[in-house]
Order: sequence, then C-alpha cells, then structure tokens
Amino acid sequence: MKQKGIWVVVSILVVLGLLLGGFGCAAPTPTPTPSPPKVEVFPAQMIYLISAYAVGGGTDRTARVLAAYADAGGPDVRMQVVNMTGGAGAEANLHVAKAKPGGYTLLAGHTTFLIEMLYREVDWSLADFESVCQFADYQYVIHVRADAPWNTLQEFIDDAKKNPGKFIVGNQGIGTQNHLVFVEVMMAAGIDVKGVPYEGSGPATAALLGGEIDVTTTSEAGALSGIKDGLTKGLAFSDKRVEGYDFGTIAEAGIDIKLKTGWRGIFTTGGTPQDRVETLSNIFGLILESPGTKSMYGKLGETIAFMPHEEFREMVAEQYEALAPIIKSIK
Repeated sequence: MKQKGIWVVVSILVVLGLLLGGFGCAAPTPTPTPSPPKVEVFPAQMIYLISAYAVGGGTDRTARVLAAYADAGGPDVRMQVVNMTGGAGAEANLHVAKAKPGGYTLLAGHTTFLIEMLYREVDWSLADFESVCQFADYQYVIHVRADAPWNTLQEFIDDAKKNPGKFIVGNQGIGTQNHLVFVEVMMAAGIDVKGVPYEGSGPATAALLGGEIDVTTTSEAGALSGIKDGLTKGLAFSDKRVEGYDFGTIAEAGIDIKLKTGWRGIFTTGGTPQDRVETLSNIFGLILESPGTKSMYGKLGETIAFMPHEEFREMVAEQYEALAPIIKSIK
C-alpha cells in the first residue's frame, strides 16, 4: 500500500509538472501584424489631355509636344491628347468639368476658355475646374499697312479722336482676345471706331492688306512675319518691346489694359485632391524644362512661360474678374 501511494504521488507530480511546464514554455500565439496602408502612386495610369480644337491648331500642337515629352515629368508619366471639337469647345470643357476628380483628365486651354464663360451661356463655371499651371504665353501686336499715315499708336488715337467713326478695325471674331485687346484700348482712349469680325488672323490680315480695314490686332508671331516682309508696320506691342523692332507698347501710349498677354494653361476637374494638382503642376514644370520641349516650342514660335499651380490659379481668377466688364461692353 505504501509503495502504491508513492506511485500515485509521483504520477500526480509528473502530470502537474507537464501542465505547469506547458503553460510556462509554450510560445504565445502571435498577434497578426497590420498591413501598412496602401499608398497610391500618382499618376498610375494614362493622363488624357483634352484639346477643344482641331488637329494642327496652336492648342493641339502645343499639347502634343507636352504629351510627346511626358516622360521628362517622371518615368511613369504617360499622356495622350484627345481632340473634342464639338460645340466650339463646349464638348471638351463639359467633358473635363464632369470627369471624375482624380487628375487623369486634363484640359489644354487658353484665354478664350474664360471669355466663353462670360460671353455666352454655358453648362459649366470656373468652379467646375482646378487650375493646374500655365505653360506658355504670347502677346499681341496692333499693326497697320506699311503705307498707313500712323507710325505710333498715339498718332492713330489722335487721328481717331478727330475723326470719330471713320476708321475700321478688323478682328479675328467677336469675343476673341485680339478683339478684346483693342476694345480695351478703345475704351481707355475714348475713341469711336468701327469693328469688323473675320474668321481668323489670316482673313483679317488679308483684309488689312487689301484696304478693307485700317488696323488689326494679331498675335506676335503672325504680326511680326508681315512686318519683317515689309507688308505691315507695328504701332504697339500689347505687353513689352521686342528687340529689333522700333515701335513701343500700348502702355507707352498712356493706355493701361488688363489683357496684355494671352496664355496657354492646363486645367483639371474641380475637386481633384490638392496633392495631385501640385504633382501635375510639378510634372509639367519638368516637361517644359526638357530640351526636346524647348526645341519643339521654338520651332512653333511658342514662348515657354511656366506658372505653377497657386500663382496660375490666382491669375486666372483675377483675369476672369477683369474680363467681365470688357465682355459686357460688347454683348
């Protein structure tokens, strides 16, 4: 009996030892490590650059250069130009305004983008867009036939004041920026002239040379070509003098205008996250620094003028306000 009792005690101790040893030595059940949050790389897919104008036009050509050198903005940056020409820009503008605000749908626009919103009823507003950056700018030239009696803008203004309603000014269409530039001059100088719209700078310049009109306003590249050939002469640049030409600026005639230059810029859908807008602005800044972009824009006669997101947004808002009374005067 005594021996049996000893075995019972030993058995109990062994069992307790196993139990206690098990609790003390067993590895704890590992706590699952939470997966790190997924950080989406932007851009992670194709960026579509929408042009409201036909293939071959200035907006289309400059947009295609940006797309061609998109990889200068980063190894994963891809862009494709899409032309949406319906409704004189309405199709493209509405498409971008209503797109998903992710930064993958962009609009290549210029100053006329703002003018359209003020000049006619449209289904979008400036609030439907986010300004990304400016990538180019250009100025205008007020010019006349080579045999015209005026050599400066001030001489033309003085003559127009003496002969109200006598002189005819051609433009590239009611509401276009070259039209509005001269409207500003006319309002500030207090002169009365007749306006005739044409379908583009080519017909307006032809009308000038043919004697149908007395003066017109054309983009710098187009106007200087005729001046170099001795067909026309410049009265004033809209913004700044250009080396090699002996005429001054509108400001030098004592006229202060808001629309001194036109611009080309990039917009995306309103509500796009600000970090993505900033990223896009930086991408375009890098693309514009590319030797390939600089070379191509030089061949196109375009002036690269990068303006980053915040600065461009402020400029667009200010110009929109400045345009309102000018547009009202011609409606």
